[in-house]
Amino acid sequence: MNSLYIIYAPPQAENPLLSIVLAFIEDQALAEAEMHKAYNKCFLRPEATHISFASKEELYQFALFLTQEYSVHEAILLSTQDFNMAIENVHNLANLQNLFQKFGQVISNPEINQKKKSFFTKMLSKK
Repeated sequence: MNSLYIIYAPPQAENPLLSIVLAFIEDQALAEAEMHKAYNKCFLRPEATHISFASKEELYQFALFLTQEYSVHEAILLSTQDFNMAIENVHNLANLQNLFQKFGQVISNPEINQKKKSFFTKMLSKK
């Protein structure tokens, strides 16, 4: 199952907005230009030069949009604080994915998950 992993910086006193530090699918980082293109498309902000979010809900909305754009099953979001606390125990990609699963916020792509359910529903109803 393909997942999109997002590490985000929470609001700080000097910057009250959330921002994405890193986003990747499996072992491939998303290009910044592609992220800007998706951000502008998602929020209809063609003038935006920086990807930032006023709330976690807005970040989750963007994560859901990315799952649909890249046709992945889910996005898993992890704050830089949680990432930094847990990274000491990560020794390979599988451990990193487990870290996201354990501490991250999962946003499921309903389009892919609905297609999967429909397929299984059809198979099970063919008795």
